[in-house]
Amino acid sequence: MSVVPPPPKNPPTPQLSSPILHPKLGSCRWLTFEKQYTWHPLPRQEGGVRLLVVFDQSVQIEEGNVTHMLEPNTVFHCRADLQLQAKAPESSSVRLLELDFDDELSCTYLGELQRQYGRILRIPPTHEARNATQALAHNIPTSRELFYWFSILHDFADQGRLNLGKLLAGGPATLSTIAERNQFSLKSIAYELGCHQSHLRKCWKNSGYPSLVPFLRVQRLTLAKRLLCGTEMTLQAIARLCGYSGASAFCTAFRAAEGTTPGQWRTTHQGELISPPSLSSKTRRAEVLMDKVDQDERPICLWGLPYFQFDGGQVDFPYETPFNLAINTITSAISWIYTVEGHARFEVDGHHLDVGPGTVVIHPKPMFGRWSTPQGKPWKRIWIHMRDPWSRKAMNHLTSRYGWAFQVPKQSVSVKMARRWVGRWNAGRGSPSVERSRAAYDWLLSWESLLHSDTIRPLDLPDLQRFQASNFYRKIGTISDYAKSIGYSRAYLTRCLRRQWQGGTPSQIVRRHRLAQAASELANGNEAISKIASSALYANTSAFIAAFKREYHCTPLVYRYRRIA
Repeated sequence: MSVVPPPPKNPPTPQLSSPILHPKLGSCRWLTFEKQYTWHPLPRQEGGVRLLVVFDQSVQIEEGNVTHMLEPNTVFHCRADLQLQAKAPESSSVRLLELDFDDELSCTYLGELQRQYGRILRIPPTHEARNATQALAHNIPTSRELFYWFSILHDFADQGRLNLGKLLAGGPATLSTIAERNQFSLKSIAYELGCHQSHLRKCWKNSGYPSLVPFLRVQRLTLAKRLLCGTEMTLQAIARLCGYSGASAFCTAFRAAEGTTPGQWRTTHQGELISPPSLSSKTRRAEVLMDKVDQDERPICLWGLPYFQFDGGQVDFPYETPFNLAINTITSAISWIYTVEGHARFEVDGHHLDVGPGTVVIHPKPMFGRWSTPQGKPWKRIWIHMRDPWSRKAMNHLTSRYGWAFQVPKQSVSVKMARRWVGRWNAGRGSPSVERSRAAYDWLLSWESLLHSDTIRPLDLPDLQRFQASNFYRKIGTISDYAKSIGYSRAYLTRCLRRQWQGGTPSQIVRRHRLAQAASELANGNEAISKIASSALYANTSAFIAAFKREYHCTPLVYRYRRIA
């Protein structure tokens, strides 16, 4: 067994940088062995993550009583504090890449990928992705390069979910096409879709279709019958196309299903038209029910990790009355507002800041403060709302060291990126996106770099964290509770909310946001329905299902498997 020495350690992150933005590769090495290799537990790295990358040969991994068979071009996620044993195929050697991580961003990102997509991830079948993976062992990757590698794995796994969604939407007809080109092998079908066999079976069953394995068996037999009736192919050729190991295995399976040999059946049914198997009434009902679900237009939803979630826009309207930041926000966020043209005033706790072109103000939402436009003239600004925990943590770290307001050059990279991306962030705010998450991460790095430079001028504002208000999103059950938490009467708060919110009463809007968030988690996660109901502040699962059906015209389970993509 030979081991390539690991690259030198990562250079330390600058003290004033936000650690959450700088993932690090703890250790990296190539392992080459012929029979087996054992990884012993590493208690000092408890909570860390170890990845094993297989490139050219299959390898068997034993983890306790569980055995995993890793195909070429796969990544296996394991815990750095657990003992593993790898076994090479007979008469051959295996070369693995071992990667260890123990920083917050890396462990959280990789942990979420494991939770959502399983422990075995595929490397995209491109030279760029493969080369990027191998390059980790030869050079010290920058934070950006490492994050991009995580996002490559994430994007490919997400594409597999899209493929699975298309399969579930298309049903048996789509499955038949995929199954034929994979010789009806469940393992091969799952591999093409980028998921595990058990996950594929579960999704198929919960979508209202018949049990997957018997269904594939019937489909395979149907194809064999079509070939027997409509062609002069040999039994060996038909067996190969239908995924049997040989003519003998094909004959045995055919006799067990039909009570006669393929040759005798061909003689009796020569020239007949073999129809595909019909769907059960349960399956037809499921398809009709799913077709009746309309596309929803969702309010702001929190994607959850592992995404950097931004939304934003560019507007120029003035405020007719002061815009109260304590009562306008349903979800927690950090806002970044850059003034392009015009003037406005930001007020908090007796302090005020008059902003003009080139001014950036950062503040938490919700908070006890307000915006106004005293001159009543258009105020053109670019705004970004950062809603994910990573972004908020990074910005809180940076604002605690650099401040909350600045005069910024209009040609700075951060301003240019904001102009280019705010429209796309806002347009796609209802659905998680690896591409938009990657752009948000790049923007945060550009803003951090700008703060480290000497091209900006800090402006005076107190520590705005002290004025942050409690948001009532999934925390406070009623508008009355929310009013009490921020020191207002229910009547006054309702009047204020009606002025600042559109689309219904405050209670209706809050309920719509909670159900929209629940819908997002159903479509993009795998949490139990009961847990999602509890998070949405419903007394029980039955009450949640009833409310969800009124809003989306289907049950949560049907919604999940219709919108699994």
